[in-house]
Amino acid sequence: MIDIKLIRENSELIKENIKKKGQKEKLHLVDDIKKKDEEWRKIKIEADKLRARRNNVSEQINKAKENPNRGRCAYWATLPN
Repeated sequence: MIDIKLIRENSELIKENIKKKGQKEKLHLVDDIKKKDEEWRKIKIEADKLRARRNNVSEQINKAKENPNRGRCAYWATLPN
């Protein structure tokens, strides 16, 4: 199995090795894998941002529960209506 980091950084080297092995029909797979990896990384970044937002909201809710006289938590005031 080829490490994804190697594909990211040296895709041309991998393509050359595939050509040497006479498996030219597999060349497109390197580009496909590289493209899918980029998509996955973007989605993972978005998921991490959403997870951080969820944690922030959870923290604000817990703070609001600890101090019931405080009223609405500050996070909800920042959201658009």
